[in-house]
Amino acid sequence: MTTVTLSGVGAAMPQPGDAPSSLEWLIYQSATAALVDAGLTRAELDGVVIAASDQVDGRAISSMLTSGPAGAYLNEEINVASSPAHALVTAYLQILSGTHERLLVSSWGKASETAGGSIQAAERLSVEPFYERDGGLSALAATALQASAHRAAAPDRARAEAAAAAVAARNHADGMTPADVLASPLVAWPLRALECPRETDAAFSIVVERSGRAGSEGISLDGAGWCTDSGRVAERDLVGLPHLARAAADAYERAGVRDAAAEVGDWQLHDYSPDAELLAYAPLGLCAPEEALELALAGAQPVNRGGGSLRGEAPFGGPLRKVVDAVSQLRAGAGVERAVAQIAGGFAGQFQTVLVIGRQA
Repeated sequence: MTTVTLSGVGAAMPQPGDAPSSLEWLIYQSATAALVDAGLTRAELDGVVIAASDQVDGRAISSMLTSGPAGAYLNEEINVASSPAHALVTAYLQILSGTHERLLVSSWGKASETAGGSIQAAERLSVEPFYERDGGLSALAATALQASAHRAAAPDRARAEAAAAAVAARNHADGMTPADVLASPLVAWPLRALECPRETDAAFSIVVERSGRAGSEGISLDGAGWCTDSGRVAERDLVGLPHLARAAADAYERAGVRDAAAEVGDWQLHDYSPDAELLAYAPLGLCAPEEALELALAGAQPVNRGGGSLRGEAPFGGPLRKVVDAVSQLRAGAGVERAVAQIAGGFAGQFQTVLVIGRQA
């Protein structure tokens, strides 16, 4: 049976005060870091899979400029433009199929190149042009609609708001309190500023390979599931997330997970808003739907330890950090043997991917 190993991870995340760097340099830094982490050179790869978005990168045929610094020169390269999660799944399937032995997956985003540091104007190009585009739909607007639907459906709206504030405060991971979240200004009803991620610059890379190379063992990708819902937000169940439940069921079946709540010790979940994280608990099997708010208020669940996307996330490629963080948590030990990473993309999580990641014996 083929086992897939995540043998190296790399990240490039400029900090405040750092000198400006090009997108190509960010990609090169993350790709190099992943190869060093895996103990490999670029010549030992037999392929590169990237997730480059012309729309978000602001470059026509973005992969022509970005595949080189990702290590694809004179090597096989595939660009999966829909989602960084789909790029990782593509690499996973290539190894399981026997067509490849070792691949580098990379994705990125660079908000600082946009006017005002936000890609919302570019996101609107994804919307149906005749009726929806002028309405201003964007990732933020769609997430706000989802949060509004979630809180309206809750038996106690005040507790739903308190749970969202508790999740946001925890995921900022900098001593923030729920009171700070609730005191921040409204951005898109009902979301406040501290319930929305700051758009940042970052690139992430992961070495994915068939198990067996000496020194490569440690972290395995045990299962993956993915599902896509309708592109029209008005046609979807934004609260129940049946497509996330389907993705989770497929991933758990492939990984042999029978009881996710008991077997998974680390959860790296999509939190473009705190409501998005809360809504993921039940479909992923972390708890029953009626228990999600109380679980968040109790603050004991092992979700997004070390901080979530709300502390800052690069557009489009930033969610690949969930896998990098899961690998870091598993390497740290502390009794954690299995992690789940959820990567969502599209408006209000249209694309859902669930990855089961484990510690190898």
